[in-house]
Amino acid sequence: MIWQFFSWYLIVQLITLLTIPLATQLFANLWDRGYAFVKSLGILLIGFVFWFGYSFGLLRNEAGGAWLAVIAIALLSLLVGRPLLQRWLRGEKLPLQWRHVLFVELLFLLAFAFWAYVRAHDPAVDHTEEPMDLMFMNSIWVSPTFPPHDAWLGGYAISYYYFGYWLLTTLGRLAGQPPEIAYLLGQATWYGLLWVGCYGIVYNLLATREGASVKAMLGGLLGGLMVAFAGNPQGFFEWTQANGLAMPALARWFQVNNFPGLSGPDAGQTGNWFVSFDWWWWRASRVIGDRWLNGDHMEVIDEFPIFSYVLGDNHPHVTAMPFAILIIALALNLFLQRRPVALPINRPLAAPLPQDNEDTEPDPQEVQYTNGWLPPLLRSPVAMRAYMASAFPLGGIGALIVLIAVGSLIFLNTWDFPFYWLLLGLSLLIVIWRNLGQITTLKQSTRWQQTATIVVITMAAVAIGAWLLYYPYLLTAQSQAGGIVPNLFNPTRLPQFLLMFGFAIMGLIALLGYSWQRLKVLETRSSAPQTPIGVLGIVGALTIGFPVIFLVMSALLAVNTPRGRQLLTGNMPLPEGATSYLPFIVERWGTNFWTLLLLGSLLTVTLWLIWRYLQQLSVPAQSKHDNEQQGWDGGTLTDLFVLLLALIGLLLVYAPEFVYLRDNFSTRMNTVFKFYYQAWLLFGLATAYTVTTVVGRRSSPSAADAPSSNIAQVARVGTFVGALLSVTLVGLGLFYPVMAIYSKTGGFGGEATFNTVAYVAQYSPAEWAAIEWVRANTPDNAIVLESKGSSYYSNYNRMSTMTGRQTLMGWDGHESQWRGKAFGEMAQGRDQALETIYRGGSPVQIAQTLAQWQIDYVYVGPSERSRYGLTPQGERNLATAMDLAFEMGDVRIYQRRR
Repeated sequence: MIWQFFSWYLIVQLITLLTIPLATQLFANLWDRGYAFVKSLGILLIGFVFWFGYSFGLLRNEAGGAWLAVIAIALLSLLVGRPLLQRWLRGEKLPLQWRHVLFVELLFLLAFAFWAYVRAHDPAVDHTEEPMDLMFMNSIWVSPTFPPHDAWLGGYAISYYYFGYWLLTTLGRLAGQPPEIAYLLGQATWYGLLWVGCYGIVYNLLATREGASVKAMLGGLLGGLMVAFAGNPQGFFEWTQANGLAMPALARWFQVNNFPGLSGPDAGQTGNWFVSFDWWWWRASRVIGDRWLNGDHMEVIDEFPIFSYVLGDNHPHVTAMPFAILIIALALNLFLQRRPVALPINRPLAAPLPQDNEDTEPDPQEVQYTNGWLPPLLRSPVAMRAYMASAFPLGGIGALIVLIAVGSLIFLNTWDFPFYWLLLGLSLLIVIWRNLGQITTLKQSTRWQQTATIVVITMAAVAIGAWLLYYPYLLTAQSQAGGIVPNLFNPTRLPQFLLMFGFAIMGLIALLGYSWQRLKVLETRSSAPQTPIGVLGIVGALTIGFPVIFLVMSALLAVNTPRGRQLLTGNMPLPEGATSYLPFIVERWGTNFWTLLLLGSLLTVTLWLIWRYLQQLSVPAQSKHDNEQQGWDGGTLTDLFVLLLALIGLLLVYAPEFVYLRDNFSTRMNTVFKFYYQAWLLFGLATAYTVTTVVGRRSSPSAADAPSSNIAQVARVGTFVGALLSVTLVGLGLFYPVMAIYSKTGGFGGEATFNTVAYVAQYSPAEWAAIEWVRANTPDNAIVLESKGSSYYSNYNRMSTMTGRQTLMGWDGHESQWRGKAFGEMAQGRDQALETIYRGGSPVQIAQTLAQWQIDYVYVGPSERSRYGLTPQGERNLATAMDLAFEMGDVRIYQRRR
């Protein structure tokens, strides 16, 4: 067990060491030169090269292929980081903060070891969708050629975003650990990546603002705590209820489904500090509750990271998060790529800034700026090269890495891609706008035209490039998505939303109040035009008015047209006796519009503040001194970037109030789940930065320059109170992980192991012996028939799950979710084949079925006997049609005769 841990850790550290030269050059504009993200970057690039080579038949899906990918990235890192290595060989100081490097390494090791210890005491993949995750990992492990097969639907490729599983198995190959070990140690690695990634984002924001300091380190730790460890306050209320400190009024206000407090103040009392060893901790991921029209509860998922880790799934939303953070880091690196200093009229756009010892300027004839739609970089190779070098550090190599990182979200968790692509685009927009602002001869209208043209073309190229890089995956991907539909019946109840995101709402209030004060300072020092207050009203009317108009129009279509009713009401049945949807729409929205109004208002103010920041960027600075005089220091830039994070987060929680993506469930459950999960990350980072900035400042940013007013007083009070309440709610959220971890591990009382399938050997030795026999004696692409499965039941499909060998049908409900309408045709005839083989078909029928479906082996174990009622005569028929290959107790494996 100790060797498994250290062999894995040493591989991660080797990847880190090999990637450092590349990362320090790529993240040249970040304070720590990207060291907090070097592990995520290395794992992503190695995994991508390995998968890309595998997809085109250039690399074999085995340890040798993985090591060739490592060598390729090591050579690239050596090539790119050669100047850095030469400096090191000459004994010069490297651009790394060694205190920060050691702290990041210690933080990663502690988080990695902590979660490995936790999961070692709760290792079994025996509940919820853990078997699905292990099945994908084993399927990838034993698929020699592209595409990896789906062990639960023999003959077909995986139709799911499986890149996270690929990365986990890649580390497993490098460390020499099979999927059942890689599952757990990989999860612990991802937990460490999540901690150091959140730390790195907030640390770099604060260090850019004020320099490396203890405050920046504490802020980074707060970011990790908010995102990776804290839960929502439901855990606190579970504790109060279990320990006789019930709050019945709050229980009625929140209305969390199945919460014992709804049954009375004495319900659910255990007297235990950890509540109980039951699954009470599950409720924290279901605090949002929708309702059917008859009033029955409709489940909505609102997971957050620590819940996912306690639960133990290695799902795409979990495995994607460290790489979402990597894209935030790339966006921040782009955002900080240069200060707004004076530029000559004809200076190439985004050309590298002169160094201290540089006294030459580019040839003014190289680029001519004109007041037209087409920016000069599209007409000049010189300007294009300068733009590429500045917008994408390392030029073409940097651009390729950005494409790999952004595109990986398509493959990791497709839901995330649009929002991080948008963040990158907004960062680029502000950089280009700021740079063009230094050209004094450029008209304001032309500046917008050229900015928009550059950004649209660049981001379209990013989207197309990402699509091309991951084209092999898209060839086999299928989807259950059925279009975007309005949320007519279930606006989120405000108390439940605040229970989930109260810490973020308070943090956003503090951020907006602080940003308003900061802008007052800038406006007193700047000659930029003031933004009329009426603009705020216009933005608010558009932001809140659009969903209102959209919902009204959708309601009219649903009520007045049969086709509209069919398309827009989904599977929402009318209660008995009801004849129209209209009264339900009016009643639901008439009482629960507060969340839409709150989020729309916050979104409005955020957009207004970002616009005011952009107005300040309208005035060109003639020197670095002018920038300092106008207040455009690193802190102002980071404030603006954090507003962008808040903007994306607000869009993520605002959208499900009025639209959702239709899927097999025909409810907004998955849309809320996927959007809220990413919002938790963005809100956590923005809130940690805001709280650290507000609490750590010595005085109000407007105290010296901004005129005193009632609005200023409100902003100051709102900033302080918002930060205080946010920290308080995060503190309440710390009850959840401490109790949930202790509860889920059974008080750390079991025997520790990293083997996630050891429980099978312990409780069903015959089944485990059969699994080991199949692994050792059957080809990787063999079809080993077993019983059809049932979603969420781990006692079914153990053979396919734990060996990666294909069966005809696994969890059919999940296969339908992954494949949508195409599943019906794919599944046709499989149930009948299973019935023929396991329910007593004649030897001739069995032989014909085996040949038709190319079944190599038939497994007979407890699940097959219970589901199909396999009789002694049925087994004799199997023995007549096939050869007995394995037997132990009541478990048998039959081999097809050739």
